[in-house]
Amino acid sequence: MIDSCLTGVARVPFAQTTRHQSRPTHHRVRSRQHLVQFSTFSSLTPSVVEESITLKAPVIVSYHPPIFKPLQSLTLTNPLQSSLLRCAVEGISVFSPHTSLDSVWGGVNDWLAKGLGPGQISALVGEKLDTSGTSEGAEGRLVFLDEPVSVKELVDRVKWHLGLSQVQVAYPSAVLSDIRTVAICAGSGGSMLVGRDADVYFTGEMSHHEVLASV
Repeated sequence: MIDSCLTGVARVPFAQTTRHQSRPTHHRVRSRQHLVQFSTFSSLTPSVVEESITLKAPVIVSYHPPIFKPLQSLTLTNPLQSSLLRCAVEGISVFSPHTSLDSVWGGVNDWLAKGLGPGQISALVGEKLDTSGTSEGAEGRLVFLDEPVSVKELVDRVKWHLGLSQVQVAYPSAVLSDIRTVAICAGSGGSMLVGRDADVYFTGEMSHHEVLASV
């Protein structure tokens, strides 16, 4: 998934990508002309920038976009803004494929869906088509489970799939005994999920008021 994304970013004549497994992950793309090194991280932080400068990596692939809301200023006193300024000074590009990796078929949303159990997986929001009319993915997923499960069983499946001991759950006043449909949005899914017809919303985060509107 991430390899194909990097290949697109690093596309140069006769490019071939190889992945070196480490934490963080560093990638090298070799062409007949030169060798380019990439670093992949979950988020852009000062330590990430320092390591990328040391590695002389011209591109940082950061899953989470460092600029999520418009910035009113750029100062060295703010860690995020300082990181962006350092990248600019060092000539380092930052690419954030969060939405692309979530939406593409076989991406993060589909991986989350597979952890819920056997069922039918479909697009939650309209599919995205390329210029040839081929579907490239869709925002969110809707899972219709083959067999109904309790909320507790569903939560246990989610924790096992994600490798977590705790997850946050908001229960309505009348908890459904049988869960059949789950709407999924990796990341912050409140604006996409609220109002969707599903027994459970499964997302990375929702605001207090979005949760209240859902339950």
